[in-house]
Amino acid sequence: MKLAASVKLFDFNQENATPMRIGVFTPLLSQLPLDQVLKKLAGLNIHTVELATGNYVGDAHCKLSLIENSSALSEFKKMLDDHGFTISALSCHGNALHPDKDLAKQHRETSRRTILLAEKLGVPVMVDFSGCPGDSPNAIAPNWITCPWPPDFRKVLDWQWNEIVAPYWKEHAKFAADHGVKIAVEMHPGFVAYNPETMLKLRSIAGNNVGCNYDPSHLFWQQIDPIGAIRVLKDAIFHVHAKDTQLYSENLLRTGVLDTKPYTEERDRSWIFRTCGYGHGAEWWSEFISTLRMFGYDSVISIEHEDSLMSPSEGLSKAAAFLNSIVVREKPAAAWWSARHWSRAVGGADGNRAAGHGGRATARGRKRHVRRDRAGDGLCDGRGCGDAGRRGDGDGEDGDVEGGGWEAGAGREDGADDQDREGRERS
Repeated sequence: MKLAASVKLFDFNQENATPMRIGVFTPLLSQLPLDQVLKKLAGLNIHTVELATGNYVGDAHCKLSLIENSSALSEFKKMLDDHGFTISALSCHGNALHPDKDLAKQHRETSRRTILLAEKLGVPVMVDFSGCPGDSPNAIAPNWITCPWPPDFRKVLDWQWNEIVAPYWKEHAKFAADHGVKIAVEMHPGFVAYNPETMLKLRSIAGNNVGCNYDPSHLFWQQIDPIGAIRVLKDAIFHVHAKDTQLYSENLLRTGVLDTKPYTEERDRSWIFRTCGYGHGAEWWSEFISTLRMFGYDSVISIEHEDSLMSPSEGLSKAAAFLNSIVVREKPAAAWWSARHWSRAVGGADGNRAAGHGGRATARGRKRHVRRDRAGDGLCDGRGCGDAGRRGDGDGEDGDVEGGGWEAGAGREDGADDQDREGRERS
């Protein structure tokens, strides 16, 4: 499928992926027009945005009417390009399975149109909730089942998944795939996909074009280790939110984790959302980022602010400074210290002694090379010292082989060694 001319986008093929970077989910700055948002974020060394298109999160900075208005769409793209910004995702968190049919229709339409706009912009992923149905065709409110007994609950849960969840998500996932857009479902209590198990269940029904928007804050308070859960979800992670959670043990004793008090009653709640770094420190977030990379996610970490103890502006600036200091931006290099590379580095010269000036590396030179590498003085460049020898890049008599750390004289010709040896024998 051919995409229309687009703003800069993220490539989820990791061979060509843009570096991991910090972005921002912009509803926290809804009071500002988009151009001012971009200027503010650029001042925080952020050049990526996740834009909301409607439903629960509003559409302050990205209107779905852009789909039908080509001139407005061009101006929108130009504004982003002029400020040097990319879009990581379009988001329309809603409940397409709501038992209120009018509301469900509205949320479904917003989700479909968000996919269409993402296609026009060349944005590869959109974010949504899984939704939650009622307990029967006659329900008027969602019913989130949290336990298997009394037996009514299991019956309701089976009905929800079989009759409402599966039909909708099979069709919706196909629609998104047909338009070249992946769906990242945010695991959120209150909806049918709220933990890794239910997320993977939804994916098994809808197909691999559906994955998750990984927000660790919702796992913290369910007592799920967000770092460990990356190993469960693996390549099902399509987008990541950066939001922290703080738990209060004194209140947990009274309420447990299913705390329904308003978020602003911080003193009495068992947990609240926090700015990154205020629930868990740099050591935790560094491991989180590293584990994401380990399992193939090397794209945007999008800041979401819902800290009731901080203003949006202060929460954003603190989160940006904190995450910018620990995000891993560069692609990893070859593991020069690995056994495979070490074998190439030390044995490469043995197998290619005729390279360079046609000479053979002496045992003495090889030993010096090993000592230097172990000391960290002459590190290989990731291609293997044997490669450098085969290229003939080394000076042999006076200089180091390129990237190989060879000492002067290590690559002398056979004749020079033979003359030394003959001289010692005559004496």
